[in-house]
Amino acid sequence: MIKSKPPPSPYVPVELQPLQTVNGKASSRQAVILDPQGEATEVGIVSPEYKLVKNSEVVQVAEDLLNSTGMPVENHQTLFNGKKFRQRYLLSQTTGEVKVGDVVAVTLDAVNGYDGSTTFGLEFNAIRLVCSNGMMLSFMLGGFRFKHWGSQNFDREMRVAARQLTRVGDRLHMVLPMLTELTHKRMKRADIQRFFAETNLPITTQAKVFNAIEDDTRWGVYNDATSILTDQKRFSAETLNRRVSQYFLLPN
Repeated sequence: MIKSKPPPSPYVPVELQPLQTVNGKASSRQAVILDPQGEATEVGIVSPEYKLVKNSEVVQVAEDLLNSTGMPVENHQTLFNGKKFRQRYLLSQTTGEVKVGDVVAVTLDAVNGYDGSTTFGLEFNAIRLVCSNGMMLSFMLGGFRFKHWGSQNFDREMRVAARQLTRVGDRLHMVLPMLTELTHKRMKRADIQRFFAETNLPITTQAKVFNAIEDDTRWGVYNDATSILTDQKRFSAETLNRRVSQYFLLPN
């Protein structure tokens, strides 16, 4: 059995290199090259407007922001597939109780992409502390995209991002009643089948979720699904996690 190659370190060197057409003329596009002095892997073809921000710089900005607010954090998870990057920080005191003993905490996720699919920014998501499964809730908790990296306007963007960070607890408490409501509604087999169909989860994931169900409330099924997706530690699973979260929390 051939083992898949592990992803590189998220902090290996990266640079932009010009491209040429087949007749040797300069292309209007650029290549993003990971580890240019080593394996020199092309991970993206981007436009001239693309601004390369290194993952190490993304982490530094996130930690400077956290330090400026004085909010206590825990470094929870790093995810990198060679192209997309996510550094997750658990905001350990920005929490809320869904039901007695069942607490969720906000995460600050610093995100970046070397392939142009994700721009440098921040997302606010959540973690259920009892089992550490992630809930992709930035569509409700918000986030921030940096547009002026390396310019004079970046300091202003940092101040705006800091204000959003200090207010994210208020947004969590606006979402909490919706999460609590899920604990009061049970799902019949037909409801679960409809959930699988409308979220288009892979068959193997559907089977794992179905076999994991012990609490048949909407909250229980939601957490079974997000727990299994969190364990996959892939960006594609995070996309599905967001879709599942939208299914349970937005009007169908």
